[in-house]
Amino acid sequence: MSIEIKWNRSPQQILDRILDDAAMTYAHTRLKAYCSKYVPMDEGAMDQGARPTPKYLEYPGPYAHYQWMGEVYGPNIPIYKNGVLEGFISPPTKHPTGRELHHSTDHHALATSHWEVAAMAAHKGDLCRDIEAYLRRR
Repeated sequence: MSIEIKWNRSPQQILDRILDDAAMTYAHTRLKAYCSKYVPMDEGAMDQGARPTPKYLEYPGPYAHYQWMGEVYGPNIPIYKNGVLEGFISPPTKHPTGRELHHSTDHHALATSHWEVAAMAAHKGDLCRDIEAYLRRR
């Protein structure tokens, strides 16, 4: 006895149907959870404001790109008042300086640039299990 199976859809169409927008949003929601402890944090706006979408996990703020790149962008022009440094002014367009950005580990001890790489090194299996369980529940 033999069985013949004919697919009327391409493998990509089948994959697109399984990994639809809902599944991909779920995957990015779980990715956000695993990335959280690796995301640089000062007040928490970037980590807490991360928004999962079907296509990617978006981190807010004009500084998110710089944090992710892990490189100081400039020029950063110092502002002094009575000889004391008060802050910096930055022009609308910045460029990489080649200097490494040092992330504070006060709030997230594992904070790093390219935090998704660190999260996947530690939690790739966990994320795969989460997505598999989600797909089985559907």
